[in-house]
Amino acid sequence: MLFSFAVALLTTAILLYGSYWAFAIGRVRTSNLYRKQATSVGVVGVYFGILWVASPFTDQLVPKNLVSLAISAIAFFVGGILIFSWIDRSMRVARRSDPVRRDTFRWTRTRLVIWGLILFDVIILAGLYPRESLGHNLTLVENIPFFALFLAIFTFASPALFVAARRSKDPTLHRNLRWFALFIVFVLGYTEAGYLNYITGQQNTTGGGYLVFFNIIGVIVTLVPVAGAYSLYRSAKSLAPLQSVRAASVEKEQL
Repeated sequence: MLFSFAVALLTTAILLYGSYWAFAIGRVRTSNLYRKQATSVGVVGVYFGILWVASPFTDQLVPKNLVSLAISAIAFFVGGILIFSWIDRSMRVARRSDPVRRDTFRWTRTRLVIWGLILFDVIILAGLYPRESLGHNLTLVENIPFFALFLAIFTFASPALFVAARRSKDPTLHRNLRWFALFIVFVLGYTEAGYLNYITGQQNTTGGGYLVFFNIIGVIVTLVPVAGAYSLYRSAKSLAPLQSVRAASVEKEQL
């Protein structure tokens, strides 16, 4: 528990530091596109920073009670919508910066499928939680639409963002999208794995000679959000006008 709390604090610190840079960079960029990208990264960082610092208390992956389950499920569901909204807007921006305007992974159509899944999940949440008044855990069937949403973002939207970033001829946008796609892979991958363990009832009760091995794996998995937070920080810093600063420095030295 102490180790998890320390990792949550470290993750939160990196996320909020990345958000600080995102907002600071957004204020000095003259391009409306870069300002919007920076603001989006900052908002995502603040949201997940707050969410992660509370994670040792809500126990988002294996909730111990129904109230904790409801808070965690809704919080991470809203986070998933926030991430997908950013991806959807960034995919359209990346397409405009592609010289041949390629529709990566047929995004103009498939995005509607994922938005439809989000709407379906919202309807389920609106119907299940008030009706049952947190009276019991959601069944495996009731959990499938939520698991499917995170899986779609993790396995489809994130790779699409990688490909779209590679096709973009804007180097700043390329770096920004690539690092944010990595953030999605680490954070949603971690959440999806834990959520799958929860809905299938898997327990971490391995013993015997494999105990040390599984403890090491557990430590590595626990550190995955730190890698995700660092990716978001790099996504924010990639928007900084470093080339302009370097060029001005070189010009000053020449004078």
